[in-house]
Formats: sequence, C-alpha cells, structure tokens
Amino acid sequence: MTGAIGDALRHYATFHGRTSRRDALIFLVAFSLGNYVLVNATKLAVASGSGPLAVAVATISAVFFAALILPMSAVTARRLQDTGRPAVWTLIPTAAVTFISVAERLVIGQGYAPLIPVFLGSAPFVLWFLWWLTRPGDPGENRFGPPPGRQ
Repeated sequence: MTGAIGDALRHYATFHGRTSRRDALIFLVAFSLGNYVLVNATKLAVASGSGPLAVAVATISAVFFAALILPMSAVTARRLQDTGRPAVWTLIPTAAVTFISVAERLVIGQGYAPLIPVFLGSAPFVLWFLWWLTRPGDPGENRFGPPPGRQ
C-alpha cells in the first residue's frame, strides 16, 4: 500500500505514461479518505467552538488537499492512459473534486445538507469514472507507452 502512495508522490506531476489499476485505486482511496477525515475533523472543531483548534485543523485540511490535488490528477491521467483513454478526461474528476472540496470547506458549519444537490449531480460522473478507472489496462504497449512495471 505504501508503495503505491510513494510511487504516486514520486511521480507528483507526471502526466505521461501509465499506472496500474491497483496502484491508482490505492492512492485515490487514500487521498479520498484523508480528505474526508480532515474535512470532518474541521467540522467537529468548528462545532466545538474552539477557534484556534478549528483554524489549525482547517489549515491542515486545506494544505493536505492543495498538496495532493496535483498527484491525484496525475495518477488519474496515467490510469486512464493505461486503459487507452487520453489524459484530458482527467479534467472532469479534478474539477469535480476541487469544486466539492472547496464547497465543503465554505459551508463547513452547515453540515452536508447544502451539498446534497452537488453530490446528486456529480454521482453519475463519479460512477462513470469509477467504471473507467476499474477497467483492465491494455495488456501490451499502447500509444501512451509500455504497461506499468515495464517502464
């Protein structure tokens, strides 16, 4: 597991080449869980009324997201390329994740109710992308390079 995360961070902004399904999904799940935990920790800190704690947790949460959005996009691009799809499709989930994460942080004290329309509107795209990301990669070399592990 740490190998997949370390590999994603070593190729922080590398959008060319290919990434295996396993490595991509491990990194994307770790990123999603980390973001979820930090956003909810911020909500708890805000709800507790502890100003300095809320600011500290919110800052950590924002730095985590800002630092990892680029490798999240790069991993997604390389995973799509492993399945023969162009990296430009990465713009859709990157924009959606950024929008939802920023919206979550803007309505941090109001719970998730204001975001329900956003979640419902993005659900079809999330499912579509998950389907793409979980497809087997091309077994041989494709126009984006050799299979992961042979690069």
